[in-house]
Amino acid sequence: MQFLVNDDNFWENVIFSDEKVFQSSHNGKVKVFRPPQSRFNETYTKKDNSSGRFSVNVWAWISSRGPGVCWKIDGRLNGQAYAEILENVFLPSANLLFENNDFIFQQDNCPVHRCRIVQNCLFENEVNCLPWCSRSPDLNPIENIWGFITQKMYRENFRPQNPDELWDKIQESWELLTVEYTRNLIRSMPTRLNLVLDVNGAAIKY
Repeated sequence: MQFLVNDDNFWENVIFSDEKVFQSSHNGKVKVFRPPQSRFNETYTKKDNSSGRFSVNVWAWISSRGPGVCWKIDGRLNGQAYAEILENVFLPSANLLFENNDFIFQQDNCPVHRCRIVQNCLFENEVNCLPWCSRSPDLNPIENIWGFITQKMYRENFRPQNPDELWDKIQESWELLTVEYTRNLIRSMPTRLNLVLDVNGAAIKY
């Protein structure tokens, strides 16, 4: 196990994947600097526009050889829909960088990923999957990609008027990713894993 953790060559051949829901407006905490006793002053408050909020659900993959594909998920993601993404989107794009399925595929353990139709799809296409522990977002470098895209949108004060505009912005941000960036993220895997071992599975800085 220790050899695997620190084997850079191993991680060079791993493809990391994940889903992400992007919201039309920021719904997290916002830091505000205000004078004392001015909490409810309109100057230091922000209206909540959650009533008109919409979202776009995407699936994507990255590797040390490039950012891969970011794909919009239309409708509910069930086993059939995910298997079709794997077969029609993932495998053709992955084989442009890794010939003859010469890669190891990472996905988390959500029920959709573990259902029979998806497992059959992976087996029939001879995809070698990486065993993955539950509740481990710190370990997946694609989370840094989601953070990059989200920060870019809100830093630019982006206000999409409909899901199509939101999806266009996601694609635009994805196109900014470079091979060097994704390679550096993948190469951080030994550090991530050793940090997790050092803190006995607790959260780490990534």
